[in-house]
Amino acid sequence: MVVGSRKVQQRFVHAVRPSLSGLDQIMAIGGAYVQFARDEPELFQLLAHRETKQPSPDHAEHPLEAECHRQFSGIMDVLVAALQKGIQDGSIRRDLGDPAKVAVCLWGLTHGLIQITTTQQPTIEGKLGTAADDLPDFGLDLLCRSLAGRPRRS
Repeated sequence: MVVGSRKVQQRFVHAVRPSLSGLDQIMAIGGAYVQFARDEPELFQLLAHRETKQPSPDHAEHPLEAECHRQFSGIMDVLVAALQKGIQDGSIRRDLGDPAKVAVCLWGLTHGLIQITTTQQPTIEGKLGTAADDLPDFGLDLLCRSLAGRPRRS
C-alpha cells in the first residue's frame, strides 16, 4: 500500500509543471491518476481496498498505515496547491469554497469513476453502448469544466 501511495504521489508531482495554469495542473493530475490505474491495476485495487477500511480507535496505528496517511496527505497537498494556483491565476472559479474540501471531492469523484468503469465495464459497454475506457477522461473533462474560471482554450 505504501508503494502504491508513493507512486501516486510521484505521478502527481511529475504531472504538475509550473508553466501550467492551475486548472491544467488539475487536469494533468487527474490524467496521471487514471493512467496509474491503467498501468498498475493491482496497486490501484490495493489502494481502493485500503480506503474502504475505517481506522480502529481501539488499536494503535501500524507504522505502514501511518506512512500511507502521510502519503495521502502529500497527495492532497499537491491537489490543494494546484487548486489554489488556479484560483489565483483565474483558471479556476473563485467561488468554489475551501480548496481542501474540493481536493477531497475531486479525489473521490475520480477514484469512483475509475472503479465503476473497471467493475461495470460489460454493463457500460453492453447496455449504454459506450467504451468504458473513455469515461475517466470524459469525467475529468466534465470536472474541469465545472471548476473553470474562464472558458478553456482547446
